[in-house]
Amino acid sequence: MKIYQTREFPCGILFFLYNRNMKKILYFIPSCIILFFIFGFSAQNGEQSGSLSYQIYEWLNHLVTLPFSKETVILLIRKAAHMSEFGVLSLTLYYGFSHTLEKHHILVSLIMTFLFACLDEWHQTFVPGRAGCFTDCLIDLSGAIIFMTVLYLIKKSQSH
Repeated sequence: MKIYQTREFPCGILFFLYNRNMKKILYFIPSCIILFFIFGFSAQNGEQSGSLSYQIYEWLNHLVTLPFSKETVILLIRKAAHMSEFGVLSLTLYYGFSHTLEKHHILVSLIMTFLFACLDEWHQTFVPGRAGCFTDCLIDLSGAIIFMTVLYLIKKSQSH
């Protein structure tokens, strides 16, 4: 190990520890990007959020005849979007934790995803036309569990 001495790092060991911790932080950049998008979507007021869901409904309805009412399809679109967002978040958290923790990567990823889901729902209580709901936290968590289960099955099949 080369010893670096600067004003910021008077001791070489501090520089070494700083570099090691910076590398760990870099593994979580994908999670930060996903969180940026999640909280960006959550910051949209009720009208903006509903408009996006309606546009997706119109696109789907143009492709196929949907057997459900418009309201039901829009609700399913919104819940599927939440499950997907938080499922992807759980994968990026898993990536970060698999490089920074020795074990329990999936469990820690699921716990952190659930905490971010709760924070997201709390954030929505401050946005006009939006409401936070604990059942949405559970829906978000279910998306994360599905994604983590698929990841686990893929990793298990690759090890055989």
